[in-house]
Amino acid sequence: MKKLALILISLAVLTSCSNDDDATPEAIPVTVTLKAVVSGALNNSPVIQYRDASGDLKSETLTVGTWEKSLNVTSGYNLFLKTTGTINGSVEITASAEGEGISFDDSKSSTANVDVDFELEISKTL
Repeated sequence: MKKLALILISLAVLTSCSNDDDATPEAIPVTVTLKAVVSGALNNSPVIQYRDASGDLKSETLTVGTWEKSLNVTSGYNLFLKTTGTINGSVEITASAEGEGISFDDSKSSTANVDVDFELEISKTL
């Protein structure tokens, strides 16, 4: 009889406890800014690739001047920015992200006075 009472009490305790292990963390809004600044001459089909706000990989032709995207995403977003091509001049890419408890800022660059192949990449899970 004592064993039955012990089993019933144990069962009642176990079923009354809440389990927060399955709770999904709340998504935090994050603003991401992606930027490329290019001066000089580009050759060899220069490309810039990035993940859009939906996480889809996008690809565009990289041109001389400033290219910039601002994205509203949530925590867990896989930030990705990559440029490839040939430069006689300079190319700099920057990626930044800001949100509650989230801060990220990175840049990569390549400068040359002759045609040089470049591949610059920034990636980070926010």
